Amino acid sequence: MIEDIGFPIIFGGLILCIYGLVLIIQNRNHFLTCFGISISKNNLLISFLFFSMILFLFAAVVWLNINRDLISVGSPRDIQLLLKSIPIDFATAVFEEFIFRVLIFSSVYYLVKNKIGTVLLTAIIFSFAHLPENLLYFLSYFLGGIMYGFAFVKFQSIWVPTAIHFSWNFIQGAVFGFPVSGMPSEGILSLEITPDIFFNGGDQGPEGSVLGIMMRFIIILMIVFLKSGPPNQQFLRFKWNWSKMK
Repeated sequence: MIEDIGFPIIFGGLILCIYGLVLIIQNRNHFLTCFGISISKNNLLISFLFFSMILFLFAAVVWLNINRDLISVGSPRDIQLLLKSIPIDFATAVFEEFIFRVLIFSSVYYLVKNKIGTVLLTAIIFSFAHLPENLLYFLSYFLGGIMYGFAFVKFQSIWVPTAIHFSWNFIQGAVFGFPVSGMPSEGILSLEITPDIFFNGGDQGPEGSVLGIMMRFIIILMIVFLKSGPPNQQFLRFKWNWSKMK
């Protein structure tokens, strides 16, 4: 059922990516401000706060699982694994956020002219792009899309959702050794996991658990309550000139 719905939506996302490239060409003269590419000190501080919160949340997940005898921790691995994971996880986060926030999000917003509707629609595409196997996984990735999309709109920067995305994957996998999106990871901690749908998500990782969904809600609430900083007057203000495309 989910697969039958998902593939047409993913195909629609590919079309929106092409449309997003057209928007970039049309607005290339103010690309940095229009698409939230500029970096500010405020956004760097906010990114650090999210990294710290996500580190705390995953540490809490590990502690809860250990106390319920659902996780046993082996000898720590070489810290070089952590250092090698940084560029890979960062590049992955940059790539996905560029696709979903710069290309797809911008395209949907240009078409529907409503930021809340755009956050919801792109979150659906984001969830199906991760090929969820059941409704719990779909909900988790959908909330992940809400998390990143809302951060993009609130802070008017691609770098804040990128930082959240990087922190989520890096801390979950490279630091604590959980699977990430169903893919095994080699982290600093060597974990043996007894699968539990509430506490750890088994082979899917904590993002496939009820606790993972609760973590996403906490991060969304954090986005709500943090101050956004000075407004970017050109953010998502697209200009269209058809003659440029001829």
